[in-house]
Amino acid sequence: MIASENLPLSIVESKSFKRLMNTAIPLYTVPSRRTITRLIDAKYDLLKESFKENLKLVSTYSITCDIWTDVSNQSYLGVTVHFLQHELVLTNSTIGVFSLTENHTADYIKEMMLSIMQLFEIDVSSCTAFVTDSAANMVKAITDGFGFAKHLPCIAHSLSHLVPDAMKLIPRITEIIALLKSIVTLIKRSVVASDELKRLQTRDGKTDSTILKFKQDVPTRWNSTYYMIERFLQLKDYVYLVLLTCPTAPRTLSREEIDILEDIVQILGPIEFVTNEISGDSYPTSSLVIPVIHCMESKIKNCIPLTVEGNLLKTNILSEIHQRFKDIESYQILAISTLLDPRYKRLHFQSPRAVSNALSHINNQLKSISINNKIDHVVESQVKSSKTNKHDAQSILHLPHESSIRNWISSIKAEPGFLIDVFKEISKFPEALRHCNLVFDSAIWKQVLWDATSKKCVGLCDYGNGISIEHMENEATEVLVFMLVSLRGTWKWPVGYFFVNKITSAIQAELVKTALILSHQSDIRVWSVTCDGAHVNYSTMHLLGCNLYTTNYYELKSTFKHPSSDYDVHFVPDACHNIKLARNMLGDLKILKSPTAQINWNHVINLYKLQNKLSSAHVNFRANIMKVKLAAQTLSSSTAAALEFLQFSEVENFQDCAGTVEFIKVIDEIFDFLNSRNPFGKGFKKPIFLNNIDFLQQRIEQKIEYLYTLVGPDNNKLCVGKRKTFILRFAAAVKSILQIAKHILIEPCFKYLMTYRFSQDHLELFFAQVRRRHGWNNNPNVLQFKAAMKSLLVYMRCLNDVMEQLRRQSCIRSTLHEVYTVSELKLALSPYDDKRYVVPNSVATLPWGHYKIPL
Repeated sequence: MIASENLPLSIVESKSFKRLMNTAIPLYTVPSRRTITRLIDAKYDLLKESFKENLKLVSTYSITCDIWTDVSNQSYLGVTVHFLQHELVLTNSTIGVFSLTENHTADYIKEMMLSIMQLFEIDVSSCTAFVTDSAANMVKAITDGFGFAKHLPCIAHSLSHLVPDAMKLIPRITEIIALLKSIVTLIKRSVVASDELKRLQTRDGKTDSTILKFKQDVPTRWNSTYYMIERFLQLKDYVYLVLLTCPTAPRTLSREEIDILEDIVQILGPIEFVTNEISGDSYPTSSLVIPVIHCMESKIKNCIPLTVEGNLLKTNILSEIHQRFKDIESYQILAISTLLDPRYKRLHFQSPRAVSNALSHINNQLKSISINNKIDHVVESQVKSSKTNKHDAQSILHLPHESSIRNWISSIKAEPGFLIDVFKEISKFPEALRHCNLVFDSAIWKQVLWDATSKKCVGLCDYGNGISIEHMENEATEVLVFMLVSLRGTWKWPVGYFFVNKITSAIQAELVKTALILSHQSDIRVWSVTCDGAHVNYSTMHLLGCNLYTTNYYELKSTFKHPSSDYDVHFVPDACHNIKLARNMLGDLKILKSPTAQINWNHVINLYKLQNKLSSAHVNFRANIMKVKLAAQTLSSSTAAALEFLQFSEVENFQDCAGTVEFIKVIDEIFDFLNSRNPFGKGFKKPIFLNNIDFLQQRIEQKIEYLYTLVGPDNNKLCVGKRKTFILRFAAAVKSILQIAKHILIEPCFKYLMTYRFSQDHLELFFAQVRRRHGWNNNPNVLQFKAAMKSLLVYMRCLNDVMEQLRRQSCIRSTLHEVYTVSELKLALSPYDDKRYVVPNSVATLPWGHYKIPL
């Protein structure tokens, strides 16, 4: 009872206590004061040993320390420990309160902390943080004794000094608070004033449980001043009447001064909230610090004070916040805690460098865990000494020279033609991931070079495997690339490339057939073929068996027989190219006719002139004719909505834009249907499910039939004129995708179908990556393209075979003027590289923290 109730030891000698014990337990002899002291010391020693044993079972913990002085000017150093027990229960324990007998220098405090840690057998390496106030001696003691990375400032302590330092710079606020404090002190000390305050509140209908009293501030607690002002504002209507009962009452506050107090409460409110949040002792708060500090600063910036003093206080507060917390993200413990908290991650960070440093530290920790679990593979090296000729195996991880990497990659075969190794690797994927779309496209690659390695000219036409279809001396003008895109998985891989010069449709058709045959031999189901709207591509599809040039959607044939199997392959023209063709057609012809109204390009131009979101690049698109974004924004639902609004508002030049609105909506909805990429999309952007395929087919086919009814300026249908391409391509894409969906959604591995998988965008992104590897060169040469393909194949082989790529190299070294040779077996590429998360059954990767990574 003496320890738990904090009673003095002399209580055992008091007459009242002895009478109580004699009445309760007559036969019990009350121990003396000295006996109690001895028993307490023995109990302390026992509990101390038990505490030390329990602390050894804890893997990590944090330490809090502070110095305080009692009324007799005796100083003490208090130390507490915080850790997680079983079932993640946050536990706080007091290590002790130790008297200080010397000056509070950093060296003396450091020695005291080290002796305390040694006394309680606390492992310093297991301590993640030492929390102190911002006093210079405390900070220096911890950083000198345990390292800068382990010191963590007490945020609540910093906040407790922030407000007073900001307020004392404004004399007017200091005077108002002093006057307010005198009023509150008088009312709390006066019985008459307190009774009058209670009477007035009772008169207004308040009960004893809801009657409020004034709050007095405490100099050591800044938030007590906030509470005093807040309570005063709640009772301000009663202050004047209460002060009338006091003959020596100070003057009352003016309206202006009350406005200043309201500004103070508005500005200090976020700080008070943050102080309470980070002062919790039943939940971890390290991950809260960075988010709440930045949110507090943002909240204060959004405050709108009504007085001059309020604006000055706001400026001072923001200045103090910046000065005290400008480096808050550099504290590694706080940054890592925030990143690992799924509520915040990197959302509230303002410094990219702080995020990068924290992520690097997390990666290093993960690597150390891998090493401890014997997951990391050690690289062997063999040292041949010229003096002893003995071979010693060593574990080294020297970074290879860039020339060594080039030599290693040179052993990989990535010559033009179809890449058989890629087909073999894809065949290892699960069956559900081997449903694919074949995409092919060409890019400009025009430059003849001398390859010193192969000792021949490169940049000429090359179909691989020694095949000579065109004259080999012809300079290649483009590279034709074939890519397989998984319809369910996340992978997409180039499976072949050819250097060509204006390839013919007959040759291209044979290459498509070869790609389909190789895919079938590797157990890869190719459902469709995608390409852009070049004339040679259309001719290729006709040679394969498609019939696109019809004036009736239902007569259109967008399939051809697989060359080595009994199922049909569908032709899906690229939607991005189609929408550019639709925009170009409308911009060139200016006026079209639908069955109900006229379509006029001038409506789009007039909308741009009204300072809409459309820019000059949207209406004068010839300079940026290849940019899909401009075409999609021009023929978008937002453009249609703007035109509708102007027509409804009867704005001049927009009264007859109903036909234009209808055309834009049709194109936008078809494009959305052909470009769905989000499983949770809405409207036409929603993926195709079994339960909505009939609805989508009815709606989309109505849009296609509308396009077939359009008439040009010459009063002839567009579908039979020179600008019919976008109509036929949209029709072929819609028909193919609907047919594919009806068959593929029956497969048990498909719950839905996202039409973005049938886009040529995947190949365009691949071209962009190849260009980026060589300094964003728009037209890299043949050697650069081959190098990119080789790097890709090396990575694929390493990842899919879960096999480290090792290479041996030799070098000459010297130690103490003794020259010797070293033969090293170096780790060139490892599948255990953990800088990014590798998606299972795929070659795709995600950054750590991505929402798709399972917890």
